[in-house]
Amino acid sequence: MKIYIAAPLPDDLAQELDRFLADARSLPDPTSLREKGADLIIRLTNQCLDHYFLRGVERLGLGMISRQATSLGLKSASAGIGLFVRRIAGSMTGEQIRKLADLMEEMILEVPE
Repeated sequence: MKIYIAAPLPDDLAQELDRFLADARSLPDPTSLREKGADLIIRLTNQCLDHYFLRGVERLGLGMISRQATSLGLKSASAGIGLFVRRIAGSMTGEQIRKLADLMEEMILEVPE
């Protein structure tokens, strides 16, 4: 048995992920997806950070200062991650875009409602 951690995705983000995966595999030259891929990685990362940290702070009933400190820390982390992701994605080859799609697909865990 493998144990996974998961964060739910809003429908629009899940649909965007599905489109990216399909496009990365169907386009003869997927390098046109560099910016879209970077945006998607950043949005997925932010969704997970919010789910695990902000939701946790709220569920624990921590005070306003803790929520604000957590939010500020996540914004700083997100900004740093975003710079890194955009820098790397800007030079990815078509094959690397396809491998990115494979990695993203490995992260998907569909759970029946």
